[in-house]
Amino acid sequence: MVSIDKSLCINCGTCMRNCAMGVFRRGETGVEIHPNRRCILCMHCAGSCPKKALRFEGLTEAETYPEGVSEPLEKLIRSRRSIRHYKEQLPPRELLEKAMNTAFYAPSGKNQRAYQLTVVWGKAQVEGLRDRCLALCEEFGEAPELPKLMKYGTDLLTCGAPCMIVAWSPEDCLNPVLDPAVYLAQLELLLVQEGLGTCWGGYLRQVSDRFPEIRELLGMPADCRVRCALMVGYPKGERYPNPVWRPEASAIWLEGEQA
Repeated sequence: MVSIDKSLCINCGTCMRNCAMGVFRRGETGVEIHPNRRCILCMHCAGSCPKKALRFEGLTEAETYPEGVSEPLEKLIRSRRSIRHYKEQLPPRELLEKAMNTAFYAPSGKNQRAYQLTVVWGKAQVEGLRDRCLALCEEFGEAPELPKLMKYGTDLLTCGAPCMIVAWSPEDCLNPVLDPAVYLAQLELLLVQEGLGTCWGGYLRQVSDRFPEIRELLGMPADCRVRCALMVGYPKGERYPNPVWRPEASAIWLEGEQA
């Protein structure tokens, strides 16, 4: 599905670093495609390649690397990427609080906003939460890939972020899952606009569902569940200067007679 144009590739390894699925590896003649890994078309590789050397089956070069846009909101949405490498620098609390308050203008069913947030703020706090999650996973066999990969230095739970923002809600509110997801999606764009990197933390939700102790560490009541989590920090060595392809939206249009 993905290939490398060797006439353009400079073997910098940017695609290897930024591919979450491990599709690329270093071979005898430079960077090559791993034969046993599956490309999910996230296009991190194309977005970050300084020479635009990646090619995708069924897409032309112009489709893979579309021309940029100038409208600010559209540019922001198109350029947002999931960041998995972070500096130790902690985002200012004032910046986070301003973005969190602004995101509260997100729509919410019946205007309930029944969700709440826990901000795990600081590398030591995030690593403490991560290590307890990993210990429980290893002891009880939940998400066994997490402790296994951590032994090789790959942190899938927090990606080394110095901050995590966790949205949670009770089961008996109107939109227990949708409302916090809408909120966090708008919060993410506000943070990216300020130069921060983000990544959605699905593993934390999975582990917290399994272990009440993790929910307690997050300050949550027993009748609440983690709905979504966002890793936050300044990107370390990840740049995505190239706009990349995305499929067009698929929609069924129910149309009546036009006046």
